[in-house]
Amino acid sequence: MLKEYRAVERFPILKAYLHHFSQTSMKNEMPGLLSFFFIQGQTTLPYLRLPTSDTHLDLRVHVFWIQPSRTGKSIAWNFISDIMEQAEIPFELFASGTDAGLIGSTNNIVDEHGKPTGEVETVEGLLAGRKAINFDEGSILLTPNKHSQETVLYLQTACNPVGSGNNTLVKHMKGTRLSAPHWCPCGLLPTHQRVSRIMFSRRVSSSVCCCTTATGTWTSDRK
Repeated sequence: MLKEYRAVERFPILKAYLHHFSQTSMKNEMPGLLSFFFIQGQTTLPYLRLPTSDTHLDLRVHVFWIQPSRTGKSIAWNFISDIMEQAEIPFELFASGTDAGLIGSTNNIVDEHGKPTGEVETVEGLLAGRKAINFDEGSILLTPNKHSQETVLYLQTACNPVGSGNNTLVKHMKGTRLSAPHWCPCGLLPTHQRVSRIMFSRRVSSSVCCCTTATGTWTSDRK
């Protein structure tokens, strides 16, 4: 099927990548192709912008991979993360956490007697700084708990063009204002949740590429 794409035959590095990807995550040609551009987007992030009228876009690719369990989603991340490690691209795996863990928080500074000094220190969250993030089970975005109500909102902000005002997440807390630019994508977000539940019961950012199939086989009709 991938032979239909001229780029696969034209660029040996892309063809070789897809060959090795298919040896790890079988019959997932289209996600493999998307993962290549996912890595390319992270590689070019500090250097390239695409001008669009009076603004710009970065070249990140955000993917929401929807597919049944045991069809090669998680093992695909092992392959992708190995590539990024060799390329020195920062990455993280997110399995569980809170909103504070994503955006950051503050700690009260105490003196040697354990008494508050009135000063606070900022603790950076997962979304601070450039990195690729993989949510191994995207369902955690669809069923938030009381400590992760704003997760989707934070990730939508992180998907906005890097360097724009909409890419800076600001959180107002008592006595302080926490602000941090976000250079990270939503990463790969594999899940086995039903598509209708994702599309209609929760907000999914329009900047995320959503792939879904009922099986691990990507036919022409399911591209």
